[in-house]
Amino acid sequence: KKQKMSFRDFKTSVDTVDMATFNSFQEVIPNLHIGNMISTSAITALRKNKITLVILVNGGSNFNTAKAFFKDVIVKTLPLEDHPDFEISKYFSKTNKMIDDHRNKGEGVLVA
Repeated sequence: KKQKMSFRDFKTSVDTVDMATFNSFQEVIPNLHIGNMISTSAITALRKNKITLVILVNGGSNFNTAKAFFKDVIVKTLPLEDHPDFEISKYFSKTNKMIDDHRNKGEGVLVA
C-alpha cells in the first residue's frame, strides 16, 4: 500500500532539492539541449549556450520565460498530450527542420 506524504514531509523533501540541478538542462548533441519547463528560466545558461529556439513539448504556454527575456528567442509550443493514443509523429518533420536549421547556424536549441 502506498503511503501518503504529509505536507511537512513534502516541503522538507523539496527544500533539500539542489535547485541548480533542477533548473539545468543537458546538451545531448552539439547545440541540442534537453531540460524541463523550469530550465527555460535559467537565463544565464540560455545565453551561455546561445539558445535561440525553445520548444515546449507539453503545450504549456505559461512557461515562456525565455521569450520574456530575449527578443530573439523563438518559443515554439507543441500541444502534446501524454497518453498512448496521441499521434505525436505529425510534429516530427516540422520540428526536426526547425531544430536542424538552428543547429546548422551554430545556435542552441532547448527542448523542455
